Amino acid sequence: MFANKAEFVVKSGKEDTFVQLLQEQGKEGMPSGMTGYYILRDLENPQRFWLLDIWENVEDKDRNEATPEHKAFHSRRNEMLEKPAEAHHCDVVAQG
Repeated sequence: MFANKAEFVVKSGKEDTFVQLLQEQGKEGMPSGMTGYYILRDLENPQRFWLLDIWENVEDKDRNEATPEHKAFHSRRNEMLEKPAEAHHCDVVAQG
């Protein structure tokens, strides 16, 4: 399994819109190969979020990110950010 962990710092006043956008993306159904995702919010800085999405493999994630729809989603999301997102690709080594 593969995980993508991304950190976002959202512009002040855009926090709710940011969460709604991420939730709307999830409502359309998970793409092939995605097994789940979590949206996390920092308790100390309400403008900081993390997205953790879990995939069967990195190829499924890359295939999804190459679609025009996902590129358009990134564009809408990036308009709300204070700075570029910071992403980390991870192997899932254990699960509870």
